[in-house]
Amino acid sequence: MIESILFVEDEFFIAAMTERQLKALGIATIVHAANVAEALDAIERTDFDFALLDVNLGEENSFPIADRLAERGIAHAFMTGYDASFLEERARAALLRKPVRSSELRSILEKQGQPSRAA
Repeated sequence: MIESILFVEDEFFIAAMTERQLKALGIATIVHAANVAEALDAIERTDFDFALLDVNLGEENSFPIADRLAERGIAHAFMTGYDASFLEERARAALLRKPVRSSELRSILEKQGQPSRAA
């Protein structure tokens, strides 16, 4: 069961909307990071059940975060509003198109062990 999520998103309004969706889906702990440094620090301080990563973080991308999560054995999904063909080498991770719909979030969480709840 997913209880804690690392959520990496640099756009304020998208972050606020997605956090509301995650809370509605029953996620107890959501740790938000807006850049690679914040996310890597959070990974070292907290054990997460899952991570949701925006691909494009301004001048950075979330690949170093995904690599560290993989080293720690933490499942993750990418989010992007851009063409995702460049993600082919990382195809093992789920991909969500932004703006993310609650039904898509629910589906990803269910695949990772979260029981279904209405959103």
